Amino acid sequence: MLGAQLGRAPATGEDADPVFLFGRSFDLAAAAAAAAAAAAAAAAAAAAETETAQTHVHDSQIGAGGETEEDELEVGNHAKNEEGTLSTSGHNGDEWAQFLAAFRAVVWMTYRRGFLPMKPPSSFTSDSGWGCMLRSAQMMLAETLVRHLGREEYGRHCPASNAHRNLLRWFVDAPKYFAFYSIHRMTECGRQFGKKPGEWYGPNTVALVLRELVSSHSLRASAKSNAPATSILDRDFQSLRSISSRQDISVYISDDGAIYLEELRGLCEKKLDDSSSGQTATVDADATSDGEEDSQKQSASPIGQKKSVPSLDDPMLHPRRAPQWTSALFLIVPVRLGLHTINHDYIAPLIETLKLPQCVGMIGGRPAHSLYFIGSQGQDLLYLDPHTVQVAANEQECDNEFFPYQDTVNTYHCASPRVIPARAIDPSLAVGFYVNSPEELADLVARVGQFHTFGLPFVSFAESRPSYGDLDDDDDDDDDNDGSAGMFATASAKCRAEATRPKPPRQASRLNANAAARANAQADAITTNEDDAEDDDDAGMETASEGSDGGDEFVLL
Repeated sequence: MLGAQLGRAPATGEDADPVFLFGRSFDLAAAAAAAAAAAAAAAAAAAAETETAQTHVHDSQIGAGGETEEDELEVGNHAKNEEGTLSTSGHNGDEWAQFLAAFRAVVWMTYRRGFLPMKPPSSFTSDSGWGCMLRSAQMMLAETLVRHLGREEYGRHCPASNAHRNLLRWFVDAPKYFAFYSIHRMTECGRQFGKKPGEWYGPNTVALVLRELVSSHSLRASAKSNAPATSILDRDFQSLRSISSRQDISVYISDDGAIYLEELRGLCEKKLDDSSSGQTATVDADATSDGEEDSQKQSASPIGQKKSVPSLDDPMLHPRRAPQWTSALFLIVPVRLGLHTINHDYIAPLIETLKLPQCVGMIGGRPAHSLYFIGSQGQDLLYLDPHTVQVAANEQECDNEFFPYQDTVNTYHCASPRVIPARAIDPSLAVGFYVNSPEELADLVARVGQFHTFGLPFVSFAESRPSYGDLDDDDDDDDDNDGSAGMFATASAKCRAEATRPKPPRQASRLNANAAARANAQADAITTNEDDAEDDDDAGMETASEGSDGGDEFVLL
């Protein structure tokens, strides 16, 4: 297993760097040093108390024994007080314990075996060996939903809250109506993108699958919103709307790391009625007014009739309200940061990205070996590994409205943090962000804008998508998106027009021959360029597929 070869536990020695987990920092080196100091102080105090007890002469050994027990109790309390000072966040545990608690709270998806068969002709009952990218995508989506719906309830796993159980039911591997993000539903959705069960998914394809499934879930939630709840399942497993913000959630997939703010606002903002800031104001003709002229106008108009009068677009009189977000945003940024190995100039910005509070992790790993990255320590990346095979729920358990039970919930949380060098990961990956307000989006844009100080930024924000004029029309008409067919048609039309244009009798035949020759030469040149381009594309695809996931084309045999 790759985790056993390259993965290792985060360092906790004196020279260890802080560990970042979803933007939260844990100083394990300081915690280890403080723990060692506390242990040394406790040992010294115990030795001093023992030496003092031995020098005293007591008439009763029972009293001496009681005094010794009392001294030990005091030493124990002293040690507990020293340990309580390790944390600066108000907790009594040390920094390492807090880090482990935060790590265990992250939802962990793994291979499962023995689940209900998928739809024919595949009939898989396990995703072992091919479903790691889908499992990594499930983990990133689960973290996004925990933030969106509320970590206090949906993130409480030990003991598991009802909300956390409800969340896990959405990911249960069964062809059930409430399992919106099961391996069955993901592979069925993948068929429309040319992927069959058993094939390996790349970051781009799995991002499309997540968008389709979240959209489908939201549509079903809207259809159920007005229907009465007939069972616990109907009541608890239909809505993706945040209880606190009353927001839905939308998925946006970027193009090669470019994110356009205009498109984001189109997904999230509530469209305000034009009348709220409008250009006219409606007044009642019956309303009282000062001055004789207004009284005469009122008497001349029928009672109750309303007139429209122009209104000054004065921001002091009619302040424009900022558009409200009715939908939170789940950003997925698929990128490729190298050919066979990751470009080292991207490593520092990549590590800084995982430190952002808006980041919900990263899907990547090694060729045909996906991992879910959730933090960093120095030049290493902290990850969850889906390559563990666990038993899936049977049909009887799935039909129980109180499933999953606590022992099953524990299988969705990992207790062994591992790290891998950032330079060792595959260059094909997808980064996720979650924002639920214009202020959070502005903060994300500002933070990403500083990444050029660390290296080559791979995520960028722009106000709107660039327009390429007539080139867009050519691309729409051309199935191959290379513009060669349109160019050939234009050249041929010009040559035909020139050849058929009326000329003097003596020059007509010569000009027609020259025009036809030029048309044939241009057609041959364009055909040659097309063949060369196809050969280059094929060679590039073969090169990119060696030693990597090929951008979505890797198939596990």
